[in-house]
Amino acid sequence: MSNHFIFGLLSALIKSNRLGKIAIIVKPATLLKLHQALVDRKYRQRYSNKVSKKAGQKAPAQTLIDLVLILTPNDNSA
Repeated sequence: MSNHFIFGLLSALIKSNRLGKIAIIVKPATLLKLHQALVDRKYRQRYSNKVSKKAGQKAPAQTLIDLVLILTPNDNSA
């Protein structure tokens, strides 16, 4: 099916006073630019250099370590 035919069918669902405003926005050049932007984004995400993550678990946060040290009784006073 042609794009013009599809837009013609969809235009029957839109009120006539809104159709004039929408027709200005949806031009073939606008659709082509949108399509090109989506394609560029897809391939940029797919083939870009990805940051390699280190293997293994993450270290605990420094605030958690400080809290454990504060709550742990100090038995080195002997």
